[in-house]
Amino acid sequence: KAGRITKPIIWRCVGTCASCFATEVQFGHAGAQARGDTETAAAKNKAMKEAGFHVPDSFDKLPEMINLVYTEMVQNGEIVETHEGETPQVPMDYTWAKKLGMVRKLATFISSIADDRGEELKYCGITINDVFAKEM
Repeated sequence: KAGRITKPIIWRCVGTCASCFATEVQFGHAGAQARGDTETAAAKNKAMKEAGFHVPDSFDKLPEMINLVYTEMVQNGEIVETHEGETPQVPMDYTWAKKLGMVRKLATFISSIADDRGEELKYCGITINDVFAKEM
């Protein structure tokens, strides 16, 4: 109501069917229970609507409300639609590509002491052959 929130909010508090029951009903994972008329889902939806929220009349109208608000924002120039480009092709399953011979088998041994110049691998300045020969 104070106008501090400048972006549109679409809201729907579910549980409005609670008024159809003769006894109190708990909803939600925490067992939320309205304790008085101001805590009901209907009261919350009414309050949010009065505060300027976009509140659909029922939960099944929520997608329609989202589309309506979005369309209005595009028409008013608040949202500028841009082309999203082509959807990338889903890559082939690795196992299937491997069976077709399209990919190599992954290395079973990877050395972190590599020398890109083609010389024998060294560990702390000692050739790898000497490391194994001397059982270091």
